[in-house]
Amino acid sequence: MKSKRHVVVERALKLSRELLLSSEKNMLLAEDDGCVMLCGIFRDFAYQLKMQAQLERERHMQQEITEPETVRHPGKRCDHENL
Repeated sequence: MKSKRHVVVERALKLSRELLLSSEKNMLLAEDDGCVMLCGIFRDFAYQLKMQAQLERERHMQQEITEPETVRHPGKRCDHENL
């Protein structure tokens, strides 16, 4: 079973893929500069979200190497339980 930490990262990666595909599809349908700009903003955010989620996934992997899952240090781990 995946930990809650991994679930949040996977959701973010999935959302970034969906947002990127949607922005590319809608860019082709855009009929004015405002819609093209909006699609560009979506695309940029999708890449930012993907990069941040990948970074967080790497942090989690590093923490698992250095700290077993059972060891908890307040302030040292990512707490995604409230999302």
